[in-house]
Amino acid sequence: MVSGSGAGPDVKPSTCGAEDTLPEPLSGVMVESLFPAGGGSYGTVLKGSWKSRPIALKSVGPADKPEIAHKRFKGEMNIWRILQHRNVLPFFGHHVDDNGAMYMISPWCQHGDIKNYLRMFPTADREMLVLQLLHGLEYLHEQGLLHGDLRGTIFSSRMITKYG
Repeated sequence: MVSGSGAGPDVKPSTCGAEDTLPEPLSGVMVESLFPAGGGSYGTVLKGSWKSRPIALKSVGPADKPEIAHKRFKGEMNIWRILQHRNVLPFFGHHVDDNGAMYMISPWCQHGDIKNYLRMFPTADREMLVLQLLHGLEYLHEQGLLHGDLRGTIFSSRMITKYG
């Protein structure tokens, strides 16, 4: 399953007002490894910790075009921060490192994506997993979001980990 599968009572989704502003970064975020645990053409995922819990730190690229990356980061964060559903990975906030790199913070998915989860747990209830993922997609559609990149790497064991 997903480590830190809910926001819990002590973690509230970050809020921010205008699209051009960002909320205060989370304090106490520790990056455990600079070696990416995952990623793709538009960013990387690092492993870290916050408040003694494992977290994922997601960057948004392209790294060689900081203005575009910053705009994409703000846009994605402003959408993700308002999404609250049991089958959509929670958004905890963001972190800015000493070099100015920005990361969105979410729970760490202990077993990785759904493909890795099913390799580790081949007898998992696949029908239930599909239903959970469909509930997450239905929620995104109700919010006016269409997912344009459905594949195994955007799902954890029971949650959508990327929404666009």
